[in-house]
Amino acid sequence: MDALSAVTAELNRLAALARSSDPYRAALAIARELERHGVTGSRRAIWSCPLARHLSRRSGACVGVTRHAVVISGSSGEIAYTIRLVDPSDALLPIREFVVQFDDYKRRFRWLDEKHA
Repeated sequence: MDALSAVTAELNRLAALARSSDPYRAALAIARELERHGVTGSRRAIWSCPLARHLSRRSGACVGVTRHAVVISGSSGEIAYTIRLVDPSDALLPIREFVVQFDDYKRRFRWLDEKHA
């Protein structure tokens, strides 16, 4: 399985776990799943947030996460793939909600922050 397939499959799995009408509950479901896998991180760089680290481990590639996209870099360090988190189907909206909540409400998810882990 290539990196794009692995990342897409994991994003879809996490989004399915987080189906909720409440954005906070959706973000919390993803955060709990990341915690279950022992992932921590920070938002100092797109490559170091917990979700990026989790996706990197699952795919074996360097994965970065922004508020609007998940990027996968190739062996040369160039961005090889971009998966938009806001697309017409909105299937990945729970993933975006987690990223926004993790950015904006750091104290809510401080147990995922590598400084507190």
